[in-house]
Amino acid sequence: MVTILFTRHYDMLTGDHIKNIESLSEDIHVLIEENVLDAIEDVDILIAGKFDAEIFQKAIKLKWVHALAAGVDRLLFPEFVDSPIMLTNSSGVHPIPISEHVLGMMLMFTRGFHQSMRSQFQKKWERPTPSELCGKTLGIIGFGSIGERIGHLGKCCGMRVIGLKRNMKYITTSADELFPPDKLNILLEQSDFVVCALPLTTQTTHYISLKELKKMKDTAYLINISRGKIIKEEDLIQALQTGIIQGAGLDVFEEEPLPPDNPLWDLKNVIITPHYAGSTPEYFNRAISIFYDNLQRYLKGEPLLNMVDKKRGY
Repeated sequence: MVTILFTRHYDMLTGDHIKNIESLSEDIHVLIEENVLDAIEDVDILIAGKFDAEIFQKAIKLKWVHALAAGVDRLLFPEFVDSPIMLTNSSGVHPIPISEHVLGMMLMFTRGFHQSMRSQFQKKWERPTPSELCGKTLGIIGFGSIGERIGHLGKCCGMRVIGLKRNMKYITTSADELFPPDKLNILLEQSDFVVCALPLTTQTTHYISLKELKKMKDTAYLINISRGKIIKEEDLIQALQTGIIQGAGLDVFEEEPLPPDNPLWDLKNVIITPHYAGSTPEYFNRAISIFYDNLQRYLKGEPLLNMVDKKRGY
């Protein structure tokens, strides 16, 4: 018997979802339980919501943890990292909503929508000075599946797209040029929009600080849809207040919810969205589809897709 425990988004799991999963084998049993500790001893596959060292100690049969998200930093406690239990994520769910979110922010800045909305609330007839995306350079830090989609939309708008990627043998039609991580400064210097699409690891924490912000054009915008701690927030605030960069579109923050006294709320060159860039009505169906495909591989003894290197963090 292969027992699969859902502890996250189980309220969205329909009878059809369960029927499709259990139809793969008569030995599959889908279990839904909010209190993980009550069920984890008999579980082979965990669809992770909560997973920590206490749960790990009781997970005597656990072989595979699947995250219904792309980021897995919250799951990487030492005992799990050092164990042979496999970890996969739902990379592939987010590219469409997040890329459209990024495109929306870029359009708001170039067309001055963020300024016009403020004027509307004050009933003032004030025209901003709009620009265009066409001909601008879009720099994407972290050219994975999300970065690929962002690049695709950028090129559709006539932008030059450059990306930062560890694998320099990667072939793509969504970027004009890719740079290795040690060429970050080149990307920052050339870009009119810089988008952070990195996973959060010990290496990427505060990856962007004042030093990097000063490499950007003073007319450039920074957009973060990955993790708040990738950017050193106090340095970003300084850069926005002093004109080191033109503005920022932020969906994630070092502390969430963003505290009411945070200066970012009051900066007119900032667009704030409360960590929903990846949200979409299609999210759960896409995530379940990824898990379903991987479950078929698991039952056949084939390599799983979206395997996470737990020591690297992605």
